[in-house]
Amino acid sequence: MKLPNMFKNGSVGNLLGIALVALLVVIATIIVLSIPTLGFFGLFTFLDKTGIIRIDLLDGAFKNFFYFGSVVICMYTIGVVVDLLFMLVSTILSIPFTLKVLVMSFFFQTIVATIIALGIIPTLFNRVHISGLGMLIIFAVLELISIVFSDDFKKLEQT
Repeated sequence: MKLPNMFKNGSVGNLLGIALVALLVVIATIIVLSIPTLGFFGLFTFLDKTGIIRIDLLDGAFKNFFYFGSVVICMYTIGVVVDLLFMLVSTILSIPFTLKVLVMSFFFQTIVATIIALGIIPTLFNRVHISGLGMLIIFAVLELISIVFSDDFKKLEQT
């Protein structure tokens, strides 16, 4: 059996990318498989009982979609702004791009975005109550997705 080219190159960036994609696939599979078991509102109930998130639904489905879509867009924007700030700081300070810097930036960006979002999201969107742990999980997943789809692994292979 012949291995694809992505497995022949045993670089750290390549293996890290494969591991992150596999982790995201496992998380997405668990979420997709839990929705039929719990039901859509059952998932809300589970998250409410664990204290991760509490959502007060609006009257219509379109209003709920628009409202929660706005929450997701706001959180994504916070993540992108923090990522851009880190890239700006690392460029100004001429920090060499290594695996250690990538891992440290992941944790730094996740924590900073969580702190910023805990100040902004409850103020702008009073129907969504997300705990600090919930925000941390959301931004960790957003940062993982950002790392997987960025060209950071190519930069790691060049250094």
